[in-house]
Order: sequence, then C-alpha cells, then structure tokens
Amino acid sequence: MRSLFFHSVIESNVEGQKSRVSQEGEVGERFEAGLVERASIDAVVELYETRIGPRNGAKVVARAWVDPALLEAAVERFQRLLVVAPRAWENRYNLACAYSKLGRLEEALAQLRIALDNDAQGLFLQSAATDPDLVALRATPGYQELVAGRLLDPRLGVKQIVALRFAPDEEFVDLARRAAEESMEPDTIKQAIRNWRADHYRV
Repeated sequence: MRSLFFHSVIESNVEGQKSRVSQEGEVGERFEAGLVERASIDAVVELYETRIGPRNGAKVVARAWVDPALLEAAVERFQRLLVVAPRAWENRYNLACAYSKLGRLEEALAQLRIALDNDAQGLFLQSAATDPDLVALRATPGYQELVAGRLLDPRLGVKQIVALRFAPDEEFVDLARRAAEESMEPDTIKQAIRNWRADHYRV
C-alpha cells in the first residue's frame, strides 16, 4: 500500500535535481565540442553515480521513514491529489500512513476511516493490521474501535476475543481466523501466540 506514498516522497525529492541534470547535460555537450575540462565530466559522473542513481534512491526511501520534511511534502501531494480525485481511496490510506508517522493521529484516523468505509475487497483492512507506517495509530483506542469489529469473525466469543488481545499485529489476523475456524479455547489461543504483547489498555 505504500507504493503511492513512496512515489510521492521520492518524486518531491527528485524534482530539485532535474535542473541540475539539465545543466550537467549541457556540460556534456560542451565537452564533446572541446570546450569543457575533464574535471567537469568527472563531476557529472559523480552526480549520476552518487546523487541520482540507485544508491541515492535507497537513501531517499530510508529518509522517508524518519524525515518530517519529506513526510509533510507527501501529505501536501496527497491532499492535492484528493482535490482532483476525492474517491481515490488508496490516496486516503496513504495519507493516513503519512499522518500516523507525523504523529497527527486524529487526522490519520479520519483518513483511514474513509478508506475502510470504501474498502470493498478488504485490502486496506488487511494492510492496516500490519502496516509499519500505522504503528503509532494502532496504539490508540480510536483505531481499536474503528478496526476491531471489521477484523473479528462473528463466530468468535467474548473469551476468545479477550485472549486475542495479547497477539501482536503481525499475528492477530491469522490467529483470529484460526480461532474462529477451529473453535479454539482461550487458553489455546494464548499458547499459540509467538510474541506476547502486553495489554496496556486493560482497566
């Protein structure tokens, strides 16, 4: 689900390099005419190898996880896209991801709610359960309220659901399905959890 998110971040980062690429291209043409020194061409090679090539792309993607400026740029881009195409539900989901990483959790929840309400195939719901971009949002009661009823099989009983609360995000969906299909006892559910998660919301 992060394809659009990362495309937006990378595109905004690369835009600033396009003018430099154009300028360096002009330098190449002048070199062929014998008007540019070898050092200038070495600079062009360095530009493409270390600042525009694959290594730079990897750095941009890595920065997208932690750089607030890039995240804010992604938010602005998704907001502009939604003005043109308000029913582009994947943009809503990706905007929720960006908001979550920025700590703007109420806005993230609002956008995720819209995406899930229009998620006919359940793709956003499945992704939201384990998406690392939504870690901060998943820790909130608002997320639990929004998603719990959509994820839980109606065959599950109260005691099974209580046992499932200790399952981490990456195990929850599959374990909930198994619990419903196999009519697992609460203790069996707990024993099936590989990485126990504390329940900090218990009163």
